Amino acid sequence: MEVHAPDRTASLHMRLLDELDPMKRAAVHLELATMLMASGQFEQAGRHFREALHLDGSLLVARQRLGELGAPSAPRRGIRAWLGRRRA
Repeated sequence: MEVHAPDRTASLHMRLLDELDPMKRAAVHLELATMLMASGQFEQAGRHFREALHLDGSLLVARQRLGELGAPSAPRRGIRAWLGRRRA
């Protein structure tokens, strides 16, 4: 039985509500992001790729996809704050 994309997306969102294991949550975010990217929902995809990386920094595919989207894989404000402290 094939699950249609909207049904699969809803199912994945429900899994995020129930899942406590960070690695499993990262995998769900990665799958959601991949589906959203394929359907042209790039902003939402980027959010899920970043959350996947936050939970599991070893997910190179999430980092690569963020690069394809032109999105940074880490918040830039952290770098700016660090530079600001160095100048002070």
